[in-house]
Amino acid sequence: MQPVSHELDHFLAALAEPLRERFASERERLESRLASLLAEARAAWPGVELEAGTFLLFVAERISAGAGVEQLERMNLAGLYIACGCQLGDARAVAAFRERYLPVIERALAAIELPRATREDAAQSIFQKLFLGGGESRPKICHYAGEGELETWLRVVATRHAIDLARRERAGRRNLDEESQLLDLAAADADPELALLKERYRVEFKESFEQAFATLGLEERNLLRYQVLEGLSIDELGVLYRIHRATAARRLARVREKLLERTREVLLARLRLQPGASEFESILRLIQSELQVSITRLLAPDPAAKKP
Repeated sequence: MQPVSHELDHFLAALAEPLRERFASERERLESRLASLLAEARAAWPGVELEAGTFLLFVAERISAGAGVEQLERMNLAGLYIACGCQLGDARAVAAFRERYLPVIERALAAIELPRATREDAAQSIFQKLFLGGGESRPKICHYAGEGELETWLRVVATRHAIDLARRERAGRRNLDEESQLLDLAAADADPELALLKERYRVEFKESFEQAFATLGLEERNLLRYQVLEGLSIDELGVLYRIHRATAARRLARVREKLLERTREVLLARLRLQPGASEFESILRLIQSELQVSITRLLAPDPAAKKP
């Protein structure tokens, strides 16, 4: 076990004053534990040799306020060790990181519906963000704090990056999507009866929908926002909520059905219509046809969003 007596002073100096006093009061225990953890971290990455003082400074910067020596027991020192090496640009550390974690990143990207070429570009751009940063931002690897497995942290980074790419690709197709939506609305309005009801009950429908939407919980509204406004697929929703795609599909279907049913109840009550009334079935078709556009209008931050 390599002694860390000299490096320990640098470790303590990097801590904020209250933490420094707390850790210094257990100097003997701290020195022994740091030496042991350093040996374990190096053993996890054979061939990657970092200076003890540099690595311990990296660890010290990630000690939480109010923590004690016991936090070192919870931190993933092996993950922090390779992260430190990559931040420094150590060639051996970067090569070892790529070899071990490239498959992790590729699997995370594969869970998002992206063209193969886009996934390959995404993997490279993720590594660039991890090791080089962008503009004035620090390399992403600096944000790893040793809380949990490095592999898990990387999956989150890769998934978020892939979702951002998917959104940008969809934005490029937005004009086509909007044209398609307009065609759908035009087809709905081709039904003279539906067009008449839509004009006659525009205000009542709008207010009924907003009242029904207000009864949804925060998670239900967010689910609709992700799917309708941000265009996430069922697979992406599954990744985001860490559930199976089938579970994500069922949750979304339940929320939409709930919103449809409550809108129907409020609107029919406002219009004082009963099942069997001459306009009843047409009103139901009106609600169904306007639901998607109404969700978009209500959720859109842009005041220029389309109105029903």
